[in-house]
Amino acid sequence: MLALAGANKNNLKELWKKAFQNTDTSKGPTKTEIFNNIDISLKQSLFGQNTNTQFQIFESVVNDTNSNLYKFIKAQ
Repeated sequence: MLALAGANKNNLKELWKKAFQNTDTSKGPTKTEIFNNIDISLKQSLFGQNTNTQFQIFESVVNDTNSNLYKFIKAQ
């Protein structure tokens, strides 16, 4: 994936951070596209029932590299 260019391939946290920061669809999925491809029931489970705030909660999680999401990714 082109959006990951320059990321340290041995650091999953850095790879995911680069992926979530991508804004150019020609270089891979954007944060919005990643969010839009998450199953509706999973979105509700992770980010609450209010569809107006789900993306905001998702953004706050992916923008925090010390979040549980990144800890989970790094542990896998």
